[in-house]
This record gives sequence, C-alpha cells and structure tokens, in this order.
Amino acid sequence: MPEDKNSKKRKRKEELKQKVLEAVDVDSRQIKRLQQAKQAWMRQKRRLEQEKEPGLRMPEDKNSKKRKRKEELKQKVLEEWELDKEPPQGVVRVWTDGSEMEGVDGRKYAGYGVWFREGHCLNVSEKLMGLMQTNNRAEMTAVLYVLKVIPKWVTLQICTDSQLVVDSVMYWMDGWKRR
Repeated sequence: MPEDKNSKKRKRKEELKQKVLEAVDVDSRQIKRLQQAKQAWMRQKRRLEQEKEPGLRMPEDKNSKKRKRKEELKQKVLEEWELDKEPPQGVVRVWTDGSEMEGVDGRKYAGYGVWFREGHCLNVSEKLMGLMQTNNRAEMTAVLYVLKVIPKWVTLQICTDSQLVVDSVMYWMDGWKRR
C-alpha cells in the first residue's frame, strides 16, 4: 500500500529533527527550557517597551491608587510632625504598633511592639495576653504600656498607625471622662 504525501512529509520532518538534535546534542528538556526562557524574555521586553513608550500606559493593579494615596499621606504626616527629625528638647517620642495573625491551628494570635530608639531598655515586643486576640486590643495595649512605664510629668509624642487609638484620645476620651 503506497504511503500518502503527508505521511512522507511528516516522516522526513521527524528524520531531519532527529539529525539536528543529534548534531547539537540537546535533549528535549533543554529545548523546553530554552523556549520558556525565550518567552519570558519576550514578555519582559514588551513590558520594558511599554515603560519606555510615553503613549502606552501600564495596567494599574487594584491597590496602586490606594498605595499611592497612603504614601502621600505618610509623607504629609512626616513633614507636618517632623517625624524624620529628632523630637524637640524634653519630648519623648515613642512608636507603637499592634498586629494580629491567624496561626496554623486557625486561632487568632496578637502582639504589640513599643519602640523608643535603638537599644533603649524600654523597647518591647510581646504577645497579647487574654482570650480576645484582636489587632485593636494589641494597638491599645501598646499605648497603655507606654503610659504605664513613662512618668506623668514627661511630655510624650506617641506615634501610632491606629486610627482607633487616635480617635479615642482626640475625640472620645473627654466624653468617657464626663460619664
């Protein structure tokens, strides 16, 4: 039974491919890796072309605007309160933070940190005690720790990223005292 033209072509193509592979001594895994590297290079090249080309805009991810706004706000706070400089004479600046994470067992774990300056003896990083392990409790505990260890006559500048702590001190505390 005579072979058709297509099968002859395929057979010839396979023979040529085999000869090339033998001559170059490259196995199929190396060929696949080279193809993947070429594709990755082409994707990167396209990305670079988009960055260079002023008319083309890179697609923005969901959080890029949020991140940009956060950075602008951070810069504004740094400039307004001069947090990148030493505090004024007689003022103790302290940084506080609290966090919460889910453990491998599925339960919540929280902790807090207080930082005065490099190597200060009152710097602390501890886990939150109690059953209610929340980020807000950890943030509040960090500020309460500072208020407990620093004498009342010392002027404090507490730096925190917790809006709850800021609102509690700035707006709600007077109402709590009145009640």
